[in-house]
Amino acid sequence: LDNYADVGAVATALLMEGHEGSMEVVATLDHDLAHFLETTAARHANTAFVLVSDHGCHMGPYFMYARSGWLEHKLPALFFLFPKSFLRAHPSAHKALKANEQQLVTPFDVYLTLLHMATPDKHPVDPLAGVIPGRTSPWRGGMMRSLMAGPIPPNRTCTDAGVPSHVCACNLHHWPKQYQQRFFPMASR
Repeated sequence: LDNYADVGAVATALLMEGHEGSMEVVATLDHDLAHFLETTAARHANTAFVLVSDHGCHMGPYFMYARSGWLEHKLPALFFLFPKSFLRAHPSAHKALKANEQQLVTPFDVYLTLLHMATPDKHPVDPLAGVIPGRTSPWRGGMMRSLMAGPIPPNRTCTDAGVPSHVCACNLHHWPKQYQQRFFPMASR
């Protein structure tokens, strides 16, 4: 980031520590990741971070034997870390981001949020709808929403967002049949 201090940049890092069943290896990342975020944020005060997972836990006993493990697989982590100066300069975006915690969002929403953050003048957002006019998700026609533009409706469904039913965490009937029968025998009848 030091080499690109005068221009906007995007950096990515792929961390694979979570791809094993014991969940012990991922803990080795905690200290180093925290140190990286703290030191980078201190040196680059105008840098935002997006930490995203492609999926939650998908192996090992937690996934295999607990419904919460299966749900975590369908609900991957997403964290936005914005500089305080950005949040102070954009109070409506800060308010929208807070309102959208724990809401149903998709990778397309993350894309639109990054686009909105990087080029707000080129991509004005309809303040009432929270969307860039004419933008829909290329997947199943779901509406993309900038997380900084306004609150996502609390009643947004997977269908509204373009999330296929087989990956929608709201549907118990899509929980694998062998798990339903083993852990929820009354629900599987």
